[in-house]
Amino acid sequence: MRTLPLDSGDQESTVTPEPLVGVSGFKRDQLVVLWELADSNPSGVNLMAELESQYGTELNRGRLYQNLSDLVADDFVQKRPVDGRTNAYRLTDTGQRCVRAHLAWVSRRLSE
Repeated sequence: MRTLPLDSGDQESTVTPEPLVGVSGFKRDQLVVLWELADSNPSGVNLMAELESQYGTELNRGRLYQNLSDLVADDFVQKRPVDGRTNAYRLTDTGQRCVRAHLAWVSRRLSE
């Protein structure tokens, strides 16, 4: 098993892209957008807007939130209440490691 750098530092992990093998493309897209929005406190509405912009089409709200719930249950995403109606979503440490490993794997495939 190859080790992949977790960041620009010296720390390494044996995480491979396999943790995302069973994750649908839509869920992977959600994880990547949450990665991109890590400096903010993105809500489901923010996530939906980013994905709709990328896809060029309107998304089904139920699909988005059901997939987010699955990602929370699988410990890729953390859900935090902001107020009575709004939740913020952030990658967990596991989610960050798996997305980083997956993106490194994609990058290696594209550079071959």
